[in-house]
Amino acid sequence: IWPNRAEEAVESANDLDMQAWLDGVVDERVAAGRPVVLALALGRGGGYSSIAAAQRASDGRILLEHLDTKAQSLWVPPALKKFKADLQAASIVLDQRNAEPILPDLAKAGVRYLAMSMSEVAAAFDLMIEHVNAEAVVHPDQAEVTIALQNAVPRVMSKTGNLRTWEQGDPTEPVTTVQAMT
Repeated sequence: IWPNRAEEAVESANDLDMQAWLDGVVDERVAAGRPVVLALALGRGGGYSSIAAAQRASDGRILLEHLDTKAQSLWVPPALKKFKADLQAASIVLDQRNAEPILPDLAKAGVRYLAMSMSEVAAAFDLMIEHVNAEAVVHPDQAEVTIALQNAVPRVMSKTGNLRTWEQGDPTEPVTTVQAMT
C-alpha cells in the first residue's frame, strides 16, 4: 500500500545525503563533562524503543550517538535513568504523544523530561536533514544507525503544515533509532 501523497512530495520528502552521513564518522563518543541531551523514541505499538544522545563534539559540530534499542518499552525508564546519571545529561526530550504509554513508568522512576510538540518533532526532522547535508553532524560508526537511515521513509504528520517525521520503511528495521537521534 503506497502512501497517499502527491508525487512531488514523495520525491523531495527525504533529502538526507547518505554520503554526508557516512563522511561524518568520527572516533569521538558522547561523554560526561560537556552538556548532553538524551532523547527517547517509542515505536508505534511499542514494537521498539530507542535512546540516543547528543552534545557538541570537540570541533563544535553536533555529535549524535545511538545508545540503545530494544524490543518493547519496559526497559526504557531504568535505562534512561542510568544514562542520565552516567552521562550527567542536562535534559531528556521525547515525543509525548508517542511515548504516552510509558509516561507513568517514567514518573515512577523519577525521570523528568521535556515534551516535544508535533511541530518540534517535524522541525527536528528538517533540521537533521539540513545539518547532516551541511556536514555539521558527526557520529561514531554505528552500522545499525546507517541501516535504519537507509530504511527510514518520511511520513507526513500534517499536510497543511508540511510536517514530516521518520517512518519505518522496512518492518524488520526499527526506525526509532533514527527518530531518537533526530
